[in-house]
Amino acid sequence: MSSSTSENAIDELDLSDLFSLIKRWTYSILALAFKALDFLIKFWWIVLALIVIGIVLGKFTTSPVPYKATVIVKTNYDSQPYVYNAIEQLASKISDRDSQFIKTNKLRSGDDQVLNAQITPIIDVTSLLQGVSKIDTRSLSSILKELSVEDDVELFASDRFYSNYAYHKLEVNLLGQDSNYINNVLDYVNNQPVILDIKNGYIKNQQDRINANDKTIDQINELVSSYSSSINTVSKNAENLAYYNNQNNINVNGILDIKNQLILETEELKNDQITSTEALVALSDIQIVEDIGLKDKKHIYYPVLFVFLFMLLAGTRFTYKALRKQLVQENLLD
Repeated sequence: MSSSTSENAIDELDLSDLFSLIKRWTYSILALAFKALDFLIKFWWIVLALIVIGIVLGKFTTSPVPYKATVIVKTNYDSQPYVYNAIEQLASKISDRDSQFIKTNKLRSGDDQVLNAQITPIIDVTSLLQGVSKIDTRSLSSILKELSVEDDVELFASDRFYSNYAYHKLEVNLLGQDSNYINNVLDYVNNQPVILDIKNGYIKNQQDRINANDKTIDQINELVSSYSSSINTVSKNAENLAYYNNQNNINVNGILDIKNQLILETEELKNDQITSTEALVALSDIQIVEDIGLKDKKHIYYPVLFVFLFMLLAGTRFTYKALRKQLVQENLLD
């Protein structure tokens, strides 16, 4: 019984100490807040002067307005990995301020220039499922476990899955509103040697397939025409009709079905040629909007910055004096 009472007393003592510590922390924070408020009241004229100076400086400090251009693009020839790699290289070169690269690819003219570029997939569940359907459940589970993406990146927009999407969003940060820079970015991607090789091979194979389909369709037409002629000839001789049907009959319906399939495939290939002139093509109008942050609003940014620096210096000075006073009281300073 005494042991239980002793433990309860210890628990109550611990809680009392905890509440006392929290109370001291709370009062310490309140004390610092009141000291900061008293400091601002005492030196209000300095704070006001810094705000006025910041506003005036911000009004008279001009800089080019940043813009963001957005366009929906389509990738062809299964070139998604190469397109994404080209965009990443372009952004890296711009970040490194590679003047020769920027000049060669026409990414700057006077004050106008490309600041950055990035591409993200437009997630299409149907296309994704078609690509994933070829992977068994166990393999897909292993892939998902091994994937490591940033918190602000959607899982199915990661590099493991963007090859399944044909449509993407291209965003280009600009100084100025010249939409020609978007075309210059597209030209840079489409003129990559590896992408040109893929394009030429794809177009050749596509045209060969169209030619083969046309040739097969012509052969089917000749075969059906010949068969029709034979039917007309045989119909004049009733005695040979049964023999002909047993020995020489062909599946006309099946052949015509094959012809229709080839015609549809050829039409799809020819339609695909229209939108597959390049590995990366723009499908939508280019939307350009201002991309202004706090730093671009200098009449607000400068006053906030000046007041913050003033308070930071004042806080540093206060901390220094308080620590020095404590050391003097402890006789640690000679």
